[in-house]
Amino acid sequence: MVLTTAQSQRKALGFKKSIITGATGCRGCVQIYSSYWSPDNAVVHIYEHTQQFNLTDPVQVIRLHAFCSKLGKYIQDLFVTDLQDWTPPAEMTLQNHRWRSPDRPSESEGSTGTDVRARPISNRPSDADAAGTDQFSEVMKWRDEVVQDNLFMQGQV
Repeated sequence: MVLTTAQSQRKALGFKKSIITGATGCRGCVQIYSSYWSPDNAVVHIYEHTQQFNLTDPVQVIRLHAFCSKLGKYIQDLFVTDLQDWTPPAEMTLQNHRWRSPDRPSESEGSTGTDVRARPISNRPSDADAAGTDQFSEVMKWRDEVVQDNLFMQGQV
């Protein structure tokens, strides 16, 4: 579910398609998963890797560490590339690609047991989804800092 949500958020924000990786741990074993969009952008597929990492075996722990290190480097490079190429979506685009239901219950309604069906349906974004000018400029500053930090780490500055 988390991988599907992450894919939907990337799509709503206008990022390019990308594989998103996740993991679960149970009884000393770590299982790796990857998610990706179907070619027609209709369904998110989740692939369970055949390799499991048994944390009671020191060799498997080292293999998991190596895997995570390589994955971390790949994700950092992908993240910087995504941010460099990213054009923030216009408000209309965000309206057309929302990843949350427009008539989802608010936290106060969910905790009091208010019937969601009785709520008036609104096609306006909620205040939490609004992107004000100040918030937008802060996101752009943050994006520039991430790109600069990566260039510095690679010795390109």
